[in-house]
Amino acid sequence: MTMELCIRILECIAFVTMVLSSLYALYIAFIALFGFSKAKEIPQTDKKPGNTRFAVLIPARNEEAVIRQNVASLLKQNYPKESYRVFVIPNNCTDRTEMAAGEAGAEILKCEGRITSKGDVVREILQQLSTTGAYDAYVVFDADNRVMPDFLSEMEKAFLAGFDAAQGFRESGNPSATETSGACSVYYWLDNYFYTQSRWNLGGSALINGTGFAFSDACLQRTGGWQTVSLTEDIEYSGILAEVGTRIAWVPQAVSCDDQPEKFLPAWQPRLRWTVGMYQCVKAHTGKLLSGVGKTGRSTFMLLDMLFFYLFPATGVLGVTSCVTGIAAAVLSSAVGILPVGKMLLGVITGVVISFIVMTLVALAGVLRAGKRVKDTYKGILGFWFFAVSWAPIAIICLFRKNQKWDEIKHKNNQEIDKLALEREKATSAVERGKP
Repeated sequence: MTMELCIRILECIAFVTMVLSSLYALYIAFIALFGFSKAKEIPQTDKKPGNTRFAVLIPARNEEAVIRQNVASLLKQNYPKESYRVFVIPNNCTDRTEMAAGEAGAEILKCEGRITSKGDVVREILQQLSTTGAYDAYVVFDADNRVMPDFLSEMEKAFLAGFDAAQGFRESGNPSATETSGACSVYYWLDNYFYTQSRWNLGGSALINGTGFAFSDACLQRTGGWQTVSLTEDIEYSGILAEVGTRIAWVPQAVSCDDQPEKFLPAWQPRLRWTVGMYQCVKAHTGKLLSGVGKTGRSTFMLLDMLFFYLFPATGVLGVTSCVTGIAAAVLSSAVGILPVGKMLLGVITGVVISFIVMTLVALAGVLRAGKRVKDTYKGILGFWFFAVSWAPIAIICLFRKNQKWDEIKHKNNQEIDKLALEREKATSAVERGKP
């Protein structure tokens, strides 16, 4: 093989992978435009509120430092006390999570089987509770959350309107702490508005996103119980619901706050797990999603859109392939005198600068759409490029991992998240009183 032929092959690979990843990006960008619009409201009904019986589930692994605040926020819900119960499920704990949760007023449930993921916890506890017939719906929170007082009452509106699953708004409690917590916060604001809200406005489905989501007992029976097998139980369950034709409601008025990692490694580890889980979902659900296309009672948009989401890590692989082969072709071209070294370096630098500008503008759009001040979130805006680019090596690494250890996520008692929760609570009260 001649050098020129080798260069042409590399250029061809770079071009094809660039086109494929660009088409995916254009699809995401087009759908995202509908996130600038106000969220479509849940239809109102004349059904009496406050009668939906909720079981609130909080899986907790070494969460002694934060579980009290979470339970306290849930026990202050503006919802009839007799219509909901708060359960904490300690698992794999070496601290006093169970004692702290009990002292805060939560009921304790125990897992009997081997627990290797959050999905295992949810599955076992639902097997215990669903047979009692005592609950109409289940709500799942992470242990470090602070839940706004109207969460359950807002969530109930979706169930009264006929929806069987719903996702609330995930707020960040520490966006100004570090570049990493800021970038993670931007990521969730983008997800709230430009993934979930945009699809909801188009008649599609929200995405179950780890915490602050709910589903009815009828929905659980329809899916044959909690049947997730991947490391991303929330995202996988979104796909399962699409397969059975269940639309997930978007309830942005139901707000929960949580902490984001403040250092890079704690933010890197969960993303490894999520990405392995996404590959697992591709393997387990591609056929099921495609088989539902065109069937009565199934939404082709929801099915294909969910499949496209599962393929997100593949775009990282395509992007890396395009960059590596493109740079390799440029280096070889310089070596044989086809392309001056100066032009090659200029092209590489230009590509990096353009990607930084694009990602920074995307981050800025997320910050402004979320109604945040740039001066409070500039660390996240400037750090978002590195956060986004770091998905690429994660996608490559996880191609060769069949599994990923379920690592403990350490949380601390963050005063900022309590402050944010209080500010949101006061703002909500002021609106209800008719104040500006």
